[in-house]
Amino acid sequence: MQKFVVPLGSKESLIADNVGTKAANLAFMINKGIPVPPGFCITVDAYSAFSEEYGFLQRITSLFKDADMSNPHLVGAVAETIRSIMNDAEIPRYVMDEINPAFDALTELTGIAELKVAVRSSAVAEDLASASFAGQYETILNVRRDGLPAAIKECWLSLWAIKGILYRGKKAIDHSSSLMGILVQAMIPAEAAGVVFTASPSGKDDGLIWINAGFGVGEGIVSGRFNSDIYKVEKKSLGVVHKEVRKKDSAYFVSSRGIEEKILPAEIAGSAVLSDEEIQELASLAHRVESISNTGTGYFADIEWAFLNKKFYILQVRPICAANTAVSTQQSVTEDSRHKMQVAKTPITISEFLNLLKHGNMSETKKVMAEGNVKGVSMANIHRIVGACREFPQTAHNIKTFYANLFKGGIEGVNFMKLSAYLPKLWEGLPEEFKKNTLEGVEYILKTGSGFSGTNLADIMRYGLPLAEKDMPYIKAEWVKTRIIESLDKGTGMEDASVNEVINTGLKMLKRNYDWLDSVLKNGISRILRQNLKPLSFSDIKNYCIPALQDEKFIFREDLKRGVIKLLAEGKTKTDLADAHTGLKMFKESGIRDIGLKEALIAGLKICLNQKKIYTIADTKDEGIIYAVFKPITYLLKDAGSVELETAFYRNAGALFDEGLEGVDADDSMLALKDVLLLASEYTPHRRLEAARRGFIERVYKNLPGASIMGIDWQSLHNDFEDITDVVPTELKRLAVDLRDSFHNTLDSGNLVKAQTLLNELLTNYPGYTKAIKLAEGIVHWLTLAYRPVVEQAGDVKKIEGLWSDHFRICFKELISLYREFESTYENGKLIDAVVSHSKIRACIGRLLLNPDMDISREDRLTLYLTDINLERLEQGFSSIVNERFSTLSGLSDLYELSHWIKALLFSASRYLIEIEDNLSLAEGFSDALKEGSFFKAREIWCRIKTVVSSLTESRRVLSLVLFDIPAEKIDSFFFAISPIAAGEAEGYVRIFERVGDERLARVLNDPVKGIKEDEVIVIEYLPEISELKIFPKAFIIEKGSVGSHTAKVAVEFGIPAVRMEGATKRFKEGERVFVKVPPMLDKAEAGSVSYERITMPKGDVTPFHHGSAEGIVRFYRGDVEFLKPPGKREIFVLSYLDIKYLDVFAEGDGPSAIIVEKGGELSHPMIVAREMLIRLKRTMPILRLENAFDILKEGTAVKIFIPEDMGGAEIYKTEKIL
Repeated sequence: MQKFVVPLGSKESLIADNVGTKAANLAFMINKGIPVPPGFCITVDAYSAFSEEYGFLQRITSLFKDADMSNPHLVGAVAETIRSIMNDAEIPRYVMDEINPAFDALTELTGIAELKVAVRSSAVAEDLASASFAGQYETILNVRRDGLPAAIKECWLSLWAIKGILYRGKKAIDHSSSLMGILVQAMIPAEAAGVVFTASPSGKDDGLIWINAGFGVGEGIVSGRFNSDIYKVEKKSLGVVHKEVRKKDSAYFVSSRGIEEKILPAEIAGSAVLSDEEIQELASLAHRVESISNTGTGYFADIEWAFLNKKFYILQVRPICAANTAVSTQQSVTEDSRHKMQVAKTPITISEFLNLLKHGNMSETKKVMAEGNVKGVSMANIHRIVGACREFPQTAHNIKTFYANLFKGGIEGVNFMKLSAYLPKLWEGLPEEFKKNTLEGVEYILKTGSGFSGTNLADIMRYGLPLAEKDMPYIKAEWVKTRIIESLDKGTGMEDASVNEVINTGLKMLKRNYDWLDSVLKNGISRILRQNLKPLSFSDIKNYCIPALQDEKFIFREDLKRGVIKLLAEGKTKTDLADAHTGLKMFKESGIRDIGLKEALIAGLKICLNQKKIYTIADTKDEGIIYAVFKPITYLLKDAGSVELETAFYRNAGALFDEGLEGVDADDSMLALKDVLLLASEYTPHRRLEAARRGFIERVYKNLPGASIMGIDWQSLHNDFEDITDVVPTELKRLAVDLRDSFHNTLDSGNLVKAQTLLNELLTNYPGYTKAIKLAEGIVHWLTLAYRPVVEQAGDVKKIEGLWSDHFRICFKELISLYREFESTYENGKLIDAVVSHSKIRACIGRLLLNPDMDISREDRLTLYLTDINLERLEQGFSSIVNERFSTLSGLSDLYELSHWIKALLFSASRYLIEIEDNLSLAEGFSDALKEGSFFKAREIWCRIKTVVSSLTESRRVLSLVLFDIPAEKIDSFFFAISPIAAGEAEGYVRIFERVGDERLARVLNDPVKGIKEDEVIVIEYLPEISELKIFPKAFIIEKGSVGSHTAKVAVEFGIPAVRMEGATKRFKEGERVFVKVPPMLDKAEAGSVSYERITMPKGDVTPFHHGSAEGIVRFYRGDVEFLKPPGKREIFVLSYLDIKYLDVFAEGDGPSAIIVEKGGELSHPMIVAREMLIRLKRTMPILRLENAFDILKEGTAVKIFIPEDMGGAEIYKTEKIL
């Protein structure tokens, strides 16, 4: 019986011969768990029924008979005739009687009242490894229910549209075998959409995933009308290695009126469509699709996708056509998978199972029971299955069988506790007919261990051993003993035991002296200690492990030691800062080395201190955190003498301060903080440790009030607060006392507000209280430094200079001098000089900090760090200047100016002058590449500069801001003004076609007089329907579109090189000789004017006989030659004259590239025959007469010959190589 509709994802929809290849591929994806919009398939039988109803196939066959189907004009006439025949026919009612209910079911499934769908063609001979048919058949978007018949017919009609007919003809596909299925899916009103290739779009494996992305639905991208972003992701690591963000002026969006083009706002047009996280998510999905597809067929995938509400949907999957060898057009990409795939099982819960019974869905219920497809059944709820047997007696037999089968692996998480708690209650209420199955089931579980999990020593001792003492009606002691012995012996269900449990509970069990248990219990405890311990805390090690390891009577010492070392080495510790402190304190205990744990403890602490999760406020009390934890840890680390541990701590500990610590005790914490920062400032020869310490100081300084106050005598400041309460007027005493108490109790920026309020009151109302005013001014000064430490503007000199004590100014005169120089250049507006001057200061600081011979106190070293940190913050001001200057790039002059900035900024980024030389050479290379116009070389250097910056210590400087933020996308868009579309190399004359309406475009391009010629490179707004072209040009240069468009894929299939170049119609001149070069990997593209050395020929000595362009190696044949050798690849014959006997070589392979003769006329008999032969062979080949050709040319040289179609002259050029 014929089916006209099948659900998408059903077994029937997996067969391409039923529903077409597109639908079968998506059905396959659905069964593999890939997100695909729901829908249904209209089968090939529906199309056949429609055709047979009106006798269309016979009439179409008669139209095709004896017709030249390679002629686009004739094919166009045939296509119009077929449309007029089929247009008025209605879809048979018996077909629509299946389609309409399917649409209603899809409406109910989606829950969308006014459902709109996408109606997609799905031909049997489509999406094949040898023929993509990209864009050849129709897709109708945003279709309502009442528009469904018209959309279906439009898809069927597209099978006989001009482009489909011509494409099949060029691919030698039999028209009579073409059958059409249709895919109807819920419409996704996409926020973004595009195409993904899991290799180069040319089909070459470059190890990358290519993503085309545009806003709105994907029609603008696949049609080639709109620009799209291009992202490249490394397939193995899923790292984003390339982002080409293009300006996207327009996009198509779903609206109530259908699909509408909307102009995008400027801020959106230039922004990236997807974030890095979304790019990686899509790449991961594409990689999964490819791996699933490769399981059955082995191809790289070409995938269309949509994005809505933070979710990606797959809309189409086909092979990248160029990547595969030819296969039969009847082969479906799911052919191998027809016998492999089964509809995926979806387990249901026990409640859902019971609901099926209640609603009378007996067939589905029996199917679920037969497949055992119920999840979440446990000893606690299995009684509900028994209750269902009483409630639904008509299925009693099936439920009993299902119940019995559940005990053979269907019950989850069985252990001795659950058997002890639930089995007696279950047995008490069981009907007799269930008891036998229950007893057999319990025996099966305990003897085989199937479903038995979650046990441990405590479970065995508290519940297992009592069950093993005597038989019960529902459980036998021997079965329990079997499970206890096997659990201990093999560790089944014994994972993750705590060390306390093993040591205490295990030893208690041994003391009971069970004959049948002792031996296996010892082996079990030994195995658990070695392999199955839960993650330990350092407190556990101190409180349980060390005492046990030091106890000579503890028989499992070696096992425990191995287990602890294993956990520490794997980083399986449950810890926080306080616990890490405990671990560090153990270093001082001599017993650690004696029991062989010291090295393991270092390894465990290193992993622990590298875990950012331990540096959270939630893990430690706010009150006194610095005093109670940080200060002791820093001193313990110093005593431990482990650079790795210290580096790990300082690299991560600053995270605790990122949110600030409002309310932390001020008295103790500020003093302790100063000690910690001073300790972090000590000299170390280890660069990684020095960098980690500096990062720690910076984060503390940025986030914690008071961190910047180093030179202050804290005790004197406290005394100032005490004094001020005694010298202020009575009216202000309450405010003074509140300020004093607040400062002592908390680190809070509100203290500064209170101090300023007090000072303002004194200055305004009590100017005579000079002592109080002086004290208040001092307090405000120090608190200003404490609570506003970050220097944001270069003019805010006081903040930096406020860090310098008199002693510091005397010791570091060179540094102070460099700072004055920087101030001067910046204030005079010499920005580039200011950047270089600024970097000299930082380089000077770097040399001072890293010089082991410099005797610098900890206080001065800390001041140097804080000075450097503030100088680094000034760079953000430079960044905003650069970003504003280069937010728009209008041409090369802007890039040249930016290259000078890059040179200065690279100098700045090289903090310690170590990498400067290499960095400056990179900057110079970038500038030189720009001057040479080598944009791909410039971009390659640009990427290397980015890599250098990312590897520099503390690389978030102005250079990284410039490179990775605003200007980066702008410069990339400049570099990628030309980008690859389809691989190949060609040269030809420019032919510019201005914007032409879609319906007229093919007609204009195929015009015998004004249309495309074989020797032309077509410059046009976007790629035309290539399959409709009668003559293929040498290459295309387009202004809009991307590798993801349907027409680009067809260009790849037919080997036509193509590039995208912004403003191409304005860059080239009509008739200009140009080249196009795109390598197979599509990793770059080149196009430009051709410039060759022209061979001088005396005027009047050159006569063109036949137009064309050619290139090749010159081969001489002097005098009366008996015969010509078959031409090699791209050879140009130079003859004394043309003879009829020479014309046989025209049929040899491709024949010679061109012919040059010394003698002969245009109307000679051999020349007339030669022209007729070229017409018959459909070739253009330049033929000319050149007097003294053997003297002018040199045999073996490579030349290019150009003769225009109007025969207005001939030109010969020397060339170094042949394309």
